Amino acid sequence: MSTEQEQKTAIDMIKAVHDDGVATINGRDYQFSSTTHKKRRKVFAYYSKIGSVAANGDMSFIDTPEWDAIEAMICDMTLFDGMQLSKLEGHWDKYPQDYIMFATISMQVISYPFMQGNAGV
Repeated sequence: MSTEQEQKTAIDMIKAVHDDGVATINGRDYQFSSTTHKKRRKVFAYYSKIGSVAANGDMSFIDTPEWDAIEAMICDMTLFDGMQLSKLEGHWDKYPQDYIMFATISMQVISYPFMQGNAGV
């Protein structure tokens, strides 16, 4: 598969999650609620900065104060079992295997409206 085709496939997958509003990770559903342009813009700006390193497997960004602020915003706009993820104390202690996939998928899903214009989707 060509890089261009791989990129289109990835964008199609992100679009599907965006349209559905739910990302299923390890059998658990994370539901994204709507958000404001300003919050989406902050997530997109951060993702634009770290997306290429994350795609190469460098997840060191998750241990920075900047990520802490973005993660808090993302968890405020995400529901798990009908509860706001930010209010579920110990969620990542219980499901650590979901965390990295959630971090990368959520940034892409929230940023998707900007990618449409950029990628000609």
